[in-house]
Amino acid sequence: MSSATGFPSHAEGAFTIAHGDVSHAEGNSTSAMGSTSHAAGNYAEAAHDRTWIWKGSTESEIISTTRTDQFLVSAAGGVFIPGNVGIGTDSIDNALTINGIISSSGGITLGQTTSLPGISAATLVHATTALTLTITDIFLKINIEGKDYALPLYEYTT
Repeated sequence: MSSATGFPSHAEGAFTIAHGDVSHAEGNSTSAMGSTSHAAGNYAEAAHDRTWIWKGSTESEIISTTRTDQFLVSAAGGVFIPGNVGIGTDSIDNALTINGIISSSGGITLGQTTSLPGISAATLVHATTALTLTITDIFLKINIEGKDYALPLYEYTT
């Protein structure tokens, strides 16, 4: 049983609810509660306005949007995007182009042998400046366009 109570809204599938105005819910046990929201797949809830959610898993735990204007995908098999992707930019020159600061709580891997934190070696390019960073036991070695710098590293304990 499905219901569409928003104006105009559309609900299709099994146990779907399209409550928000101009909302769409499809699949199994999905709900589009926000205005101009879309929920699809299994056990997905678009709880906020202007949101789009897809849950591809068959698990019965509901996943829900967490804020307005959000695009959320939960896919047990991963997310594949063919072609290049831009974040914060529409000038996409590489497989991933990011305009902004990258934050990570689990480290970042660059290339085949580089890992941050615990950098073994990384080559970063800013405009035309090539920068190589290497961390040894006691030094951060920096090479900027062929010129070497070494900064001592200190370990602080409390």
